[in-house]
Amino acid sequence: MAEAAAGALGLFIKALNLGTTENPVAALEAIGAIALSPDALPQATAGVNSVVHALRHSESTKLTAAACKTLGIYLRCPATRERAVQAGVEAAIREALAEHSENSGTDYEAVQAAANVALQNPQA
Repeated sequence: MAEAAAGALGLFIKALNLGTTENPVAALEAIGAIALSPDALPQATAGVNSVVHALRHSESTKLTAAACKTLGIYLRCPATRERAVQAGVEAAIREALAEHSENSGTDYEAVQAAANVALQNPQA
């Protein structure tokens, strides 16, 4: 089971990094779902870096919202929080929110909601 979680996370990270996935939102959601598995913790830095990269290069509000949600998972987990902070996750989320603030409607609201949840105090 341990190898399966780590292997699956590695595949989703590679697919996201290489742009070989037809559904990057699903890849981000999968990374977030697997991220907190104790067996996946050794790959946390690679996961954080991949998701930050996807967030910074995203032009899609759906992808941005999914990236914010996944990064929020890394920020709220005590085992991965420090890695996420060192990788500049909070700044990347704020930058993405500012970039999408010129949009209006439900797409921006989804990004804003995901960013707000991601940036909440982990003890809250």
